[in-house]
Amino acid sequence: MATGIEITLRSSEPNVVRGIVIDLRPRVYSDIETEKVYWRYQDDPNMGLQYLGTKKVGTELKVPFPFDVSTRPIDVFKVGRTAKGVENVSDIKKGVRATFPQGPTFTSAVFDTVGLDIDMVFAKNSNETGDIQVEYKKATDVVWLLHGTTFAHSATTGSITIAQEADAQNYDLRLKQVGVDGYSNTLSVTVTGSGGGAGTPPTDLDYLQSEVSDCQWEIELSWTAGSGAADYTIEQKIGSGSWHVLAASVTSPYIDTLYGSPTGGRFYSYRVKQDDVEGYSNQVSVNIPRCSEIVY
Repeated sequence: MATGIEITLRSSEPNVVRGIVIDLRPRVYSDIETEKVYWRYQDDPNMGLQYLGTKKVGTELKVPFPFDVSTRPIDVFKVGRTAKGVENVSDIKKGVRATFPQGPTFTSAVFDTVGLDIDMVFAKNSNETGDIQVEYKKATDVVWLLHGTTFAHSATTGSITIAQEADAQNYDLRLKQVGVDGYSNTLSVTVTGSGGGAGTPPTDLDYLQSEVSDCQWEIELSWTAGSGAADYTIEQKIGSGSWHVLAASVTSPYIDTLYGSPTGGRFYSYRVKQDDVEGYSNQVSVNIPRCSEIVY
């Protein structure tokens, strides 16, 4: 009488789940001699079962995949075949089943603007007792970082803190259970900037351009105040270059002095930020024409 075959799964490559190893060994006495193994995506129960291979009981079936199954977990099924050639393919979905990888299910991640932490909901998928770890990275980065906070394997909620930067940042999060192959699904969350949150940034940024001497110009910047209480920071960029801080702790109006270049005209762009409110004012650009002499 067949009692079932144990399916154990593990990665066939360290840290990269591009294949699985299925251990076709009976838990107790069984008259099953060979096993046919099938798979389908875990999130698509209506998907047709895909054939993986057939091996004798007591051996391992090593199955390579042309894709990384950690990005989309799969379910694995088996059909036993006795020495008399008896099998029942119609009952395959009732047979022994295993999910790979068994990384946690990551349900939600929300940034708490009051407590300034990220509240998460999750659950493990394995029978292991290893802690739940959190990995994170900026959405634009490639390398994942291990967060210092871990959770007991039985936990289903938890919070972590990622230090705020001046501006809001988008982060990707994923979970891993120690001792279990595979990661959870990835969720994204926005951590607001330390410069504020609620409020209105400065508006109506405008300028008055005056030539005060040959090759020397004054740019008077003015704007309508934002809703915050902090000072203002003016940022500038030259041409298609990067933004940089021109002046901090300033008020409106503000005068910037520019000099012409003998090699050709230049465009200077400006924007204004109130330090306790997220976001910038509108952007203005100034054209400084070519100068006939070099001014130091």
